[in-house]
Amino acid sequence: MAMIPLPYGIDLFEQVRKEHCYYIDKTHLISEMMSVPFKVNLITRPRRFGKTLAMSMLASFLISAGTAVSYSTDFRSQKMRNSAHSG
Repeated sequence: MAMIPLPYGIDLFEQVRKEHCYYIDKTHLISEMMSVPFKVNLITRPRRFGKTLAMSMLASFLISAGTAVSYSTDFRSQKMRNSAHSG
């Protein structure tokens, strides 16, 4: 029986799927986030809890649904700006 690799350090949902990594299904977050009509959703969790990966999964879903093509690009560019400032 082959071991499934852990996605440690991988924060892109597409990469987790492509590399067949172990992943805790968080697709229920999609229906939760889409059912709440807020402009901003605050997700508070500790470091290394999967927030970025969950947002990448949401972006993948929205892109595949054709509803937010620019979201993934905006999210990744924001992430790059944040990592440049954090050092």
